[in-house]
Amino acid sequence: TRDDNDDADSPRAEARPALDTKTSMRRRQRSDLSLAQGDSIHVAAKHVPFMVRPGSRYRIWWDVTTAILLVYVAIAEPFVVVFAPAFAQEASYKGWEWFMDSFFVSDVLLNFRTGYVDANGVEVLAPKECALHYAKT
Repeated sequence: TRDDNDDADSPRAEARPALDTKTSMRRRQRSDLSLAQGDSIHVAAKHVPFMVRPGSRYRIWWDVTTAILLVYVAIAEPFVVVFAPAFAQEASYKGWEWFMDSFFVSDVLLNFRTGYVDANGVEVLAPKECALHYAKT
């Protein structure tokens, strides 16, 4: 997987291992590897339509929002059930609950379209592999 602007003699080109034609899609998504012992692996996968990279800003924002809503549910729901059952019948509260339910259903669906990093440190963005990985975990 060589960039068009990389020279064959550049240090960046030398650091990448040669890939044969039978390499899986997961292996072909690898563009840079630091192969020195003790170095961390840097993976830059190619863009796959409608897939979310696990470390993207969007995914981090989504996860933080999910955590905030979960804290709200853990604190507010018991309070409303015990101390304010009449408030739970109001239209504004029902709308808020509908929004939260929709958000959590969307979270489940988004997880099927989010990549993951396998045990070798390779970012996987193949839609079928990601869906199977999420279903198994």
